[in-house]
Amino acid sequence: MQKLSKRSPGIDDELLKGMIVCGFLAQIKAFILQQQPATVKSIGDILEIARVAETAGILTATATQGDMSAMMEVKTSRKKVQQLAHRMDNMTVGMMS
Repeated sequence: MQKLSKRSPGIDDELLKGMIVCGFLAQIKAFILQQQPATVKSIGDILEIARVAETAGILTATATQGDMSAMMEVKTSRKKVQQLAHRMDNMTVGMMS
């Protein structure tokens, strides 16, 4: 696929990565897009993450929309907890006069 894209003018690596991600099942695509951008640098990284998701059974073709929404809620909750922890770390104790 990479060799074919090099022969086609106007297709850069970012566009190719987007095309590859669009070709996965919706559940695997969602798992790939949830990864940190720093961990997804190349096409090999995308394929490796997809293999991990598929092999571990994290996301299967039988996953329901409820499963996906539950995963998104967990991720949102985790971010909120991290934000609260960051706020607590930055808090200072002041003396009252």
